[in-house]
Amino acid sequence: MLKKDFKFHLSNDGFKSKMKNDAKGLQAANHKRHEALEVELYGATFQLMVLSQIFLCAPTGVHKPKQSENRAHRLWYYLHLAWSVLLYLGLVGCIYDEYTSSNTDLPTVQKPLYFSEYLFYLIHLLEILLRIHLGRNKFWTFYDFLLSFDGKLMDLQLTINYNSLRRFIRFQLLLNVGHFTSTLIVGYFYSTGIWWNFFRTSTVYILPNVIIQISLIHYYALLFVIAECFEHLYGLLDKLLLRSKILDISTFRGQLHRLRSLYAELEQFTRDVNDAFSYSIVLVYVPSFINITLNLFLLYKFFSDWNNSAWAWIFYSAIWTSMHIGKMFLILYYNEDVQNK
Repeated sequence: MLKKDFKFHLSNDGFKSKMKNDAKGLQAANHKRHEALEVELYGATFQLMVLSQIFLCAPTGVHKPKQSENRAHRLWYYLHLAWSVLLYLGLVGCIYDEYTSSNTDLPTVQKPLYFSEYLFYLIHLLEILLRIHLGRNKFWTFYDFLLSFDGKLMDLQLTINYNSLRRFIRFQLLLNVGHFTSTLIVGYFYSTGIWWNFFRTSTVYILPNVIIQISLIHYYALLFVIAECFEHLYGLLDKLLLRSKILDISTFRGQLHRLRSLYAELEQFTRDVNDAFSYSIVLVYVPSFINITLNLFLLYKFFSDWNNSAWAWIFYSAIWTSMHIGKMFLILYYNEDVQNK
């Protein structure tokens, strides 16, 4: 009897040991998979995040996984903060000079439109700066959620990669590089070849819009990833429904509940993303409507006095009008895409 109990005890210990080893092996595999996903996701967004740090749209170090802070990290943070303050004050100075020097001869009806446009640029840039310095951990929170969610999708035998996200970000960056390059070229002729006027006008109009556009690419990219995740969930649900006839009811309900939980998580994440960019979106739409109104008015003036109008003025107004319409359209388009998915 004692021998049987001893053998049973040994076999039970062996079973527990095997379970522990299996659990450790699974944990190690999951950790390795998480690291591989992390490297791929941060690699896909590397170019965007480096540019974002230069143009003050993202906190320092966001191009790589969050690490414990040390002296070097704090130094980079204070340098970035100083760069933010200097750039913002420089923009304020250029706007003041532009408004007091270049806009003195403008008709009375145009001055409030220009002033409101400058004011909204300053407010929007201040909102972005406050977001990256006061809410800097939000960036890593979004990364962590995406990595965790994609890990859960991989548990459901789904293959995950970020090649489409990489292509999406590159396309958005190239689109903006093309637009702002053409704006700089036309802006030079718009400034009649005077370098100080060209520098001041570029600082006042182009620099704020570069910062705002890069910040909006973050929003577009997040919505793009969310839409892809919803598409993955839809595909998994479709496969589950096709297999429902061969699954027993408890297995079917368990898998369906799992998909519902993932769907609820993704819905909450979508709300968090929209909340994080809510003020920025409002500050895009209001000045865009003002700018479109102003530029349409200018285009009307140019076309009504066609013979005396400069082509540089016409192209400059047309480029800015198209950019503001494009910003508003893309925000609606990517939100609609998420809702459809």
